[in-house]
Amino acid sequence: MRFELISINGKVLETEDFISATVSTDDGQIMILPNHEPIMCAIVPGVFTVTYGRKHIYNPTFVIGGGVLHVTPDTCRIIADLVENEDNLTDEEYILAQKKEAEELKNAFILEGKSVEDPTKLIELEYELLKFTAMHQLMMKKKNNQTV
Repeated sequence: MRFELISINGKVLETEDFISATVSTDDGQIMILPNHEPIMCAIVPGVFTVTYGRKHIYNPTFVIGGGVLHVTPDTCRIIADLVENEDNLTDEEYILAQKKEAEELKNAFILEGKSVEDPTKLIELEYELLKFTAMHQLMMKKKNNQTV
């Protein structure tokens, strides 16, 4: 089965040796395996893992933003507005600051009662918070694996 991971900057990963992928949706996590039922759905920011390979098995982990999952009988394609490889997540201080700022903006927005007036803005703030939370989780996972 073919797999494609695409960001707004272009293809991040493409392989013919797809084994599995786990992606977050509004309804929870979905695991995609070869011969998966065709599906098209929205994805939400979170940690994303894909497994592929024949002779050697690769299992990279990414943080992805919002986007679309499209599975056909022969292809699994994910298109996301943000795709960050765990190796690129090195500035923990920046990520924590962005996460805190997104959380504060969301809380201030809700406290002012604007969430009812402008639900789209609330969703944008939620997505920003999810992105930076996922980045922090992946960075901490990587840090803990290096110290073991």
